[in-house]
Amino acid sequence: MSAVLGNTMDTTERKWVEEARRSSEQRLSDIIEFLPDATLVVNRDGKVIAWNRAIEEMTGSKRKTCSAREIINMPCLFMEKDGRS
Repeated sequence: MSAVLGNTMDTTERKWVEEARRSSEQRLSDIIEFLPDATLVVNRDGKVIAWNRAIEEMTGSKRKTCSAREIINMPCLFMEKDGRS
């Protein structure tokens, strides 16, 4: 009986932890999205994992085209909106 109770508690705790992680990620995403400054977040592998509205306006590049790309392969960050370096 204690094995079943232990498994249920483990499953419940795991679900709670997963929901807390999702909630935390959503709050961080919301904060980044509404920052007035152009903001992007790059993970340890050099891939863009967040791209807010202000940087879309600054570069003219949409989040969909920039998310998960490697930062080194993003000339849009180093060019003016009209395409000049």
